[in-house]
Amino acid sequence: MNLQSDVRKAALENLKGSIVNASQMVYGKAIVASKEKAVKQYICHGSTAASNCTESSTDAIEITYGYPAAEVNGILKAMDIDVVVASSGDVSSHD
Repeated sequence: MNLQSDVRKAALENLKGSIVNASQMVYGKAIVASKEKAVKQYICHGSTAASNCTESSTDAIEITYGYPAAEVNGILKAMDIDVVVASSGDVSSHD
C-alpha cells in the first residue's frame, strides 16, 4: 500500500480549506469596513480597528477587492504563516 500519496492529498485539502477560511474571514471584515470594492486596501486582524487600519499597522492584511492579496502581507498574513526568504535561494533548512 502506498499511503504517501493519500497523505499528500489530505495535506493539500487541509491547506485549501485554510486558504478558503482565511479568505472568507477577511472578506467579511472588508465588507463590514466598506473596503470590499477597492483595489488596494488594508484590513487589520488584531486589535487595530478596521477604520484605523493602514499599511503601517502591525496586524494589517493587504486586500484586493476585499480578499487577501497574493502577497506576503496578504493571504500568508491572513493565515498566520511566517515566511522566510533566504538570500541564497536555499530554503531547504526551513519548513
